[in-house]
Amino acid sequence: MGWFIVLIGALLMLKAAALILVPRKLLHLVQKVLSGKHAKRLGWIPVGIGVLLCISAKFSYAVLAVILLGLLYVAKGAHILVTPIDKIRKHKCFSLSDKLYRLIGIVTLIVGMFLINIAM
Repeated sequence: MGWFIVLIGALLMLKAAALILVPRKLLHLVQKVLSGKHAKRLGWIPVGIGVLLCISAKFSYAVLAVILLGLLYVAKGAHILVTPIDKIRKHKCFSLSDKLYRLIGIVTLIVGMFLINIAM
């Protein structure tokens, strides 16, 4: 299960690269996905990732950090499942500046690198 932590770290790094290089295109893609017919079902993806991260935490060097990240993913998925989609679409995080998206991308890149480092 250590490979799962590496996979999540690599996906976080890919997301961070997109946030740093093309934040507006990524934001437009997220808005397009949220306007879909079954947008509420997307909440199950972070819940599943969070549960799998909590299960695979014992295969890393920083067990507590992986468990906390897994719990954050579960909370994110629960938020998507419970909150109405219209309210999520109108959230203020979709109207931030490009510089702030790039800063979030840098932090996400560091978290992804941290996950890959502690899994090996």
